[in-house]
Amino acid sequence: MTGVTGMTHTLRLDPTVSLRVSSDVCSAATLLKMTNEDLSDHTRKAARANPFLQVSAPSESIVISKSEGESLYAFVMRQIHLAFQGEPEIRIAVALAEALEPTGWLGREVAEIAVDAGSQPAQVATVLKRCQQFEPTGLFARNLAECLRLQLAENDVLTSDHIAVLENLDTILEGGIDALAETTGLGLSDIDRVMQDLRACDPKPGAAFERGDMALARQPDILVRQNAGKWSIELNRSTLPTVSLTGAPCADDPVLEQMREDARALASAVDRRNRMTLKVVRAVVSHQIGFLENGRRGLLPLKRLDVARDLGVHESTISRVVQGLLVQTPARVLELRRFFSRSLGTGSDMRESRRRMMDRLEQLIACEPPAQPLSDAVIAETLALNGARISRRTVAKYRKLLNVPAARSRCRSAKLIRFASGGGSSQKVLFVKGFEKRSGALPSFSAALVESG
Repeated sequence: MTGVTGMTHTLRLDPTVSLRVSSDVCSAATLLKMTNEDLSDHTRKAARANPFLQVSAPSESIVISKSEGESLYAFVMRQIHLAFQGEPEIRIAVALAEALEPTGWLGREVAEIAVDAGSQPAQVATVLKRCQQFEPTGLFARNLAECLRLQLAENDVLTSDHIAVLENLDTILEGGIDALAETTGLGLSDIDRVMQDLRACDPKPGAAFERGDMALARQPDILVRQNAGKWSIELNRSTLPTVSLTGAPCADDPVLEQMREDARALASAVDRRNRMTLKVVRAVVSHQIGFLENGRRGLLPLKRLDVARDLGVHESTISRVVQGLLVQTPARVLELRRFFSRSLGTGSDMRESRRRMMDRLEQLIACEPPAQPLSDAVIAETLALNGARISRRTVAKYRKLLNVPAARSRCRSAKLIRFASGGGSSQKVLFVKGFEKRSGALPSFSAALVESG
């Protein structure tokens, strides 16, 4: 039998360093990410649960849109709120709506939209299928063929012949109607019948709407005005809630005391949020006065880190403020993030914003001879002659961001492909449009079917 001997107990304290974030700090960080509209909803909910908190709703919102008609985005948003109920589906549907081009087509890939919406591609595809049932038929199509197919199906005329032609539209560009007939195995008369049905469709179902900015779907958070040559930047008070404390008695109840402290903390956090938001926006907009006066040509390189250093705060603070804020400028409503742009080049004479470079690239392509479009290498050389030195690979990257096809495709798209349906003067034309300049939007490679003769 053995006994336990020599056992002693000691108590030792080892100091360690840990970071504990208070609820006030968390609340302040959360409020910084909110738009005025979100802040109003948040404070109203808090007031319903706290008798010491008083929130007055914003006054009636001012009207920002200058157009009399309804925009495509506003029209689609009304249908979204009727078609969907759950928050995840509405979030995905809104992300899809934000990806719409003025033609009514979807301008981004499903996988990219899924990342932005925090969902899986399969979920986005399911919501997209329901959105493609919206009026007018053809909205949310991913290409011309899908746009036409949706309308043919709606009109109950979609057949295997139509599907064969839609799946081989590119064949017409390559070899004309004869090549299409050979590829599909259809006769010329069958193809002519299909083409008549296609011309009855609308290849741009979104073009009938006012081309208002999608941002106009809600009121701006910041107002930027010019008066007598001076610029003023202020919060849009018509969309901000007024938060104050009530004079309700607290007695000695610790629960009520905590609620009053929470109300005081929220009111203080809202005030700090408003002051920081205005401070950040003034710093950003003041740096980009050239952008306000001259458009994208006047946009200077500006990063969130630059603003953070100027204001003496962390970069994450700037990112939170910038997220989702809308700025009403004299010209139109813009997202605050559009005032930021990365610089190009290393020399002081070559520093240029990325968006400004894309604008110059867009102008070059818009002015190119249709029969001799500029290659990426030629565009890079042309930009270099004007002091903007970027590589051919960078040109290709920016071109894709602008949704502009390669030179070969642009050349092919500019051709008029004629096909005969029986000879004589009864000659029809499949006209594929190339670039189209439109207000407030980037060039888009769209197609339309027209008939002449």
